[in-house]
Amino acid sequence: MVAAFKALQLPAGDWLVQEIAHNAAGRPVIRFVPEYDGSHIVSCDLSITHAGGHAAASVAALVNHAPDG
Repeated sequence: MVAAFKALQLPAGDWLVQEIAHNAAGRPVIRFVPEYDGSHIVSCDLSITHAGGHAAASVAALVNHAPDG
């Protein structure tokens, strides 16, 4: 999902580091493969909608960046 790649600054073209799933309450969530170091991701919320043959998604993420040194 492009929205997640942009919000989380994931490696370009590496589509296999994430999957879209649902939590126990039915909300969509982004899960990462165990090999991906997601320690910089503090929180991440995903919203998906569709109607009339169109779909849209948005991702809001809180990411901890290392200070420039």
